Amino acid sequence: MSSLAAEPLPLEALLDALHEDPERAAELLLDLRRKLTTVFESRGFADAPELVDRTIDRATRKATEGVDLRDQPFPYLYGIARFVMLEAGRHQQREQRLHYQLSADATPPADDEETPRLECFRRCLAKLSAAHRELLWRYFDASGGRRIAHRKRLAGDLAISEVALRLRVHRLRGRLADCLGECLEGETKSRRNDSRE
Repeated sequence: MSSLAAEPLPLEALLDALHEDPERAAELLLDLRRKLTTVFESRGFADAPELVDRTIDRATRKATEGVDLRDQPFPYLYGIARFVMLEAGRHQQREQRLHYQLSADATPPADDEETPRLECFRRCLAKLSAAHRELLWRYFDASGGRRIAHRKRLAGDLAISEVALRLRVHRLRGRLADCLGECLEGETKSRRNDSRE
């Protein structure tokens, strides 16, 4: 038997870390999934199943590193879930800001500090193709519980997988972020030079 065949699959490692009896471990895992789903939903996360999967994936990674969860599996997974919630909350805030900035109805705030940022954002957005701007607009057009179904529909319209859609949007956001950083740096240098004159 090769050494590769002897290595446990990640899910097997998690089940082993939960209980020595595979059936009991599977029951525990289902129970943990239900509890975690309740936790995420009670805190208003519409994408609770996705966040539960992320939490389970991280726990699985820990289990493959030898962590034993038999004593208190829920408190351990809840600790991981808290970090996942923080990350998801930050991600939601970024999406909401981007949606606001992409909105045709958005009016620039009166704050002088925000004006250069919005101007840079508009310039960077204009550098994208019309198709890419449309993709970003459509991707961030829905919120809350409608967001998942909306993005599935968008992926279907484009005849690509949801993973490919997320990757495409991630790359576009990266391009926007790089452009925005360069533009703001240029604006800052320009303001410094103006103040010296």
